[in-house]
Amino acid sequence: MKGICKHLTIITIALSPIIAAGQSLPVSKSPPLLKLGLLADIQYCDYPANGAREYRKSLGKLDTAVKGINAGQVDFTVEVGDMIDRDYASFDPVLKGINQLHNRWVFIPGNHDFNVADSLKRSVWAMIPSKKGYSADVAGNFRFLYLNGFENSVIAWPPGTDEHKENKEQLKKLESEKAKNASDWNGGLGKKQLEWVQKEVDKANELNQKLIVFGHQPILPNGAHSMWDSDKLIKVLSSCHSNVLYICGHFHAGGDHTIGNVRILNLRGMVEWPNPSWGILSLYPDHYELKGYGDQWSAEGDW
Repeated sequence: MKGICKHLTIITIALSPIIAAGQSLPVSKSPPLLKLGLLADIQYCDYPANGAREYRKSLGKLDTAVKGINAGQVDFTVEVGDMIDRDYASFDPVLKGINQLHNRWVFIPGNHDFNVADSLKRSVWAMIPSKKGYSADVAGNFRFLYLNGFENSVIAWPPGTDEHKENKEQLKKLESEKAKNASDWNGGLGKKQLEWVQKEVDKANELNQKLIVFGHQPILPNGAHSMWDSDKLIKVLSSCHSNVLYICGHFHAGGDHTIGNVRILNLRGMVEWPNPSWGILSLYPDHYELKGYGDQWSAEGDW
């Protein structure tokens, strides 16, 4: 299923049907080329529950998920943001749990990860694998992009910094336009990162690679939880010559949407679902399979 997207039309039916949590995917005849573990919105803190968000139960859920991912013998794992809900001290027990993974893992920053004292925001930035805050990997015929949806934000930068001042002006502009995603806990990629994404898409096209992109926020047009520059990112990703898989968290209910050749799989947030929830993504030459565990649904699609 190849072809450049020419229209940013939302298709409410996914490329392939969602398979409800607890149901099985069809068994593929050949082993996958790569397997990835997926975690979303652990959001631990040592505070009483707030509605369905049982913060203190997240460590137990994480332990179950890590054991499940290890049993799945994945090549690496991506945590798509919000390891904590608040307070820098909350990172220690989460990191202790997630570091039990047998293979490497990648941290995608979420808004709650920056919900710490202003003096400690730089320490959160230091946890991101790349100094510039976003990065790319290549494995076989797959190119992976790890985005930072808070490069252009208010919450990630201490007041008084140039970044905070510039991004506050951007937020004011969005508010004046009555944008649904104009929130001080939200953010975007910014011009420099978007240009970098375009270069990575161009490389994927040149080398005929499949593109898998990870971010914290969804990228649905006019979505209240969507990244500030979602429309621009969709336009860039749509220039890929094959179907693109974008995996995120942030919106705890989850979702599955397709815009042109870009499929957006919004994983369910662990903190807000009763059962430990995680996923294992298996990549094949012509298709992919997301196997959901706990309350996470499963899905599959073609490249």
